[in-house]
Amino acid sequence: MKKVYTLKKARENRPWGVMAIGVFDGVHLGHRDILKTTRELARKMKTVASVMTFHPHPDVVLGKRLSLQLICSLEERLRLLEHEHVEKCLIMVLDKEFSLTPPERFVNNILVEVLGVSGVVVGENFRFGRDAAADAFVLRELLKEHRVPVEIVPRKALDGEVISSSYIRQRLSSGHVEVANRYLGHAYSVTGAVVQGRGLGKRIGFPTVNIKPFWRVILLEGVYAVRMWTGEALVDGVAHWGRRPTLNEDTPVLEVHVLRESLNIPPERKVRVYFLHWLREVQRFPSLEALKNQITQDVEKAEKYFAGVEKVFEPGM
Repeated sequence: MKKVYTLKKARENRPWGVMAIGVFDGVHLGHRDILKTTRELARKMKTVASVMTFHPHPDVVLGKRLSLQLICSLEERLRLLEHEHVEKCLIMVLDKEFSLTPPERFVNNILVEVLGVSGVVVGENFRFGRDAAADAFVLRELLKEHRVPVEIVPRKALDGEVISSSYIRQRLSSGHVEVANRYLGHAYSVTGAVVQGRGLGKRIGFPTVNIKPFWRVILLEGVYAVRMWTGEALVDGVAHWGRRPTLNEDTPVLEVHVLRESLNIPPERKVRVYFLHWLREVQRFPSLEALKNQITQDVEKAEKYFAGVEKVFEPGM
C-alpha cells in the first residue's frame, strides 16, 4: 500500500480512484464494510481503491475529546488498512486551520481538484467541514455536481449493538477483551520493544519477556491469555499488564510468560502481543510464594483456554 502524507504528493500520485474517507481507528468490522464497498466500486469503475484517513483524531483537534485514547497507533492503523487490500492511503495531518475548511472547499479543492476522485465511500455517521457541520448526505449532494458517486454505508450492528470505535474502547478499558475482539474482527494487539527486566519472574520459576509498548495501552490492567509474535514465531503466553502492587511498583508494565517454550529474545526486538482472554485482575499478594501459586493457576487457566480454541484471530493480523 502506497502511503502519502501531503496534498502536493497526493496530486503527483493520481489517480486516487474510489476513496473511502474516515478515521478508521481500530479498523473494525464496520470499517471493513466501508472498505469492501470501496473495493467493489473500484472494480466496477476499473480504477484503484484508496483511503483517506486523519491524524490526529478530528475530535482532538476540535477540542471535543482532548483525552481521547485511540485503539491503535497510526502505524498500526495503516498496517490494518493494508491488510484490507487498499492500494493507496492519504494521511491527512490535521490542525486547527484544516478543521476550519468549509465543506465546499474540501470537496471542490481537495477531492475534485487535487485528488480527482472517481467515487467516494463513507459511513452514514461521517462528518466533515468546519466544526464537522456537514454530513454524508451533504457530501453526496456536493459531489453530484461533479458527477462523482458517493456510497453511504449503513452502520453495522452485532448482537444488537452498533459497532463503533467508541464502544470497542469502552470494552477494552473494562477488561472485556473478547467482546472487543469480536467487534474488531481481529485481536487487539500491542506492539513494543523487548527490554531488560529485573529477572524476578525467572527466580520464581516463571521467566517473562518484558516489553515497552510503542503506543498507549487502553486495556484494563490485569492478567490475560495472549499470543505473541516474536518476529520468528507465534507463541502462547500469559501476560501481565499493569502495576505490580506486590512489588510496590506503580508504573504499569507489560510482561509475557511464554507457555511450553523457552525463549531468549534479545533486547530491542520488536514483538506484538495479541490479547485474547481475560484471566484476572491485578492483585497484591502477601508474599512471592503466594504470587507464584497464583501464576501457576493463571498458567493452568491459559492452557485450558488455548486447548479449547482452534482459531483465535486472523493469521497475519
